[in-house]
Amino acid sequence: MNISRNKPIIGVFGGNDDATSLERAKALGAEIASKCLILLTGGIGPQDSGVKGAAICGAKNSLWIGVDRTGTVRASEQPSGLVISTDLGHKRNYLEACLCDAAVCLHGGDGTVSEVTFALSLQRPVAFWDDAWANELSLDGHGHAEALHSMINRTFRRVQEIPTGKPRFDALVNRNVLTDRLASLPPYKFFAASATPSEVLEWLTTTLTPQGLHGCFPAIEGYDDVAPKYEAWLDRNAA
Repeated sequence: MNISRNKPIIGVFGGNDDATSLERAKALGAEIASKCLILLTGGIGPQDSGVKGAAICGAKNSLWIGVDRTGTVRASEQPSGLVISTDLGHKRNYLEACLCDAAVCLHGGDGTVSEVTFALSLQRPVAFWDDAWANELSLDGHGHAEALHSMINRTFRRVQEIPTGKPRFDALVNRNVLTDRLASLPPYKFFAASATPSEVLEWLTTTLTPQGLHGCFPAIEGYDDVAPKYEAWLDRNAA
C-alpha cells in the first residue's frame, strides 16, 4: 500500500540520559510538533525514559510513532500516537530507520550509531546535533572509509549478526548490504551544541520534498497485520 504523505516523519535518535540530552530531545519534540511534522522514536510514550520519552513529551498532543524492541508483535494506537511492538530486539533500530524520512541524531553509544548508520544506508538525510559527532564520525575527506567501517562494526556490535529467523528481514540487515548502501551517502550535516532545534530542523526539512518522503514499512515475516495497521494510521493522520 503506497501512501502519499504531506507530513514528513522525523526520527530522533540518542542514547545519553544526561540533562542536556533530555532537554534537547524535548525541545526537538516541541519543534517537530510546531512544524506539523511526525516524530518517531524508539519509545512507547511520554512516560518512557531517556531521549525517547523526552522527545514524545515535548511533542505533547502532536503525532508521534514509537518502535518498541521487545514484546508481542502488534500496532497499538495511543493518544495522538502509534506504538509498534516488535520481537526484533536491537534490530528494531533498522525498522526505525526505514520508517523515518529523515533523522536528528543526538549523542549516544553503539545503539545510536546503529540507528544513524541504518538511516544513512537507506538514504535518509541526517542532522548530527552535538559537538562530539564531528570528531567521532569523520565522514568527510581523509578518514571517510575508516569512519564508515567503524560505524558498521559498532552497528553490529549492538544489533549482532545472529539471524532472527526471518529470512527476508535478515537479508536486509547484514554487513554486506550495509557496506554497499553506504557507498553513497544522503545529505548530512553536523551541528554544534549551540545550534537551536529550529536551525537543525530548518536544514533537515529543506532536504525533503513530498515526492522524496521514502519512509516505509519493510518486509518482515510475521508483521502481515502490523504493516497494514501502520499504513492505515498514516493514511488517516499524515496524508
